[in-house]
Order: sequence, then structure tokens, then C-alpha cells
Amino acid sequence: QASARQRAGRSGRVAPGTMIHLYTKAFHDRCMPAFDEAEILRVPLEKTVLRVKMLLSNFGTLTGLLSQALTPPPAARVIIAIRVLFDAGALTSNDENSDVSELGRLASAMPVDIPLVKLVLLGRAFGALPDAVV
Repeated sequence: QASARQRAGRSGRVAPGTMIHLYTKAFHDRCMPAFDEAEILRVPLEKTVLRVKMLLSNFGTLTGLLSQALTPPPAARVIIAIRVLFDAGALTSNDENSDVSELGRLASAMPVDIPLVKLVLLGRAFGALPDAVV
């Protein structure tokens, strides 16, 4: 509902316009939540964990830093993200105090998920980058 109100506010701002919703008022009132869930709770945490570890590791532990977010992610999701990153080779060990590996540094700079980073790097290493990217 909040997103619909925000989009309605954009209609007619620069030029005359009309907002047309592709759902009924009953659907809006009964089915749509009043506010969207925070993005940190909706998306995978792997990239966030990598960025926090690289940029803010001098300011405290990973869990402590993420717990200060406006809507902190559950600790269980942070532990899962650490395990996924370790399994992919982006962290040097399977705990909160691990260092970011070279793969993790590259992955944090690329706008794709960790498995796709590995695919791109392996494609480059084996001379098949166009095939890996497509």
C-alpha cells in the first residue's frame, strides 16, 4: 500500500497524468501489506556480509554491526550467509572472524551472485569468457 501511494504521488508531478492501478480496491485493502518488508530481510545476505566484512571489520563483529541496522537480519541468516560464502571460497573459514579471500574481494566488486562470479572467473581462466558470460 505504501508503494502504491508513493507511485500515485509521482503521477502528474512534471506533466498532467493519471495513475491506473492494475488491481482492485478490495485486493489493495485486503491483500497488500501496509508496508513492504525491509530489503535486508528479503534478499540474500551474502553480498552484504562481504561488504560489511571488507569495509567495516575494524568497527566490530559482523553480527554486532548488522544488528545495528534499522531492521536487523536474524542471526541465523547471517550464519547461513557465512557458511555459503565459505563453501563458495569467498571467506577463509566458516566463522564470523574469518577473512575475505581474493574471490570474495572480486565478488564484492561484481554486480552478480557468488556462483556467477566463479563462473565468470573460470571462464576467463579457461579462455571461454564469452561462453561463460552468455
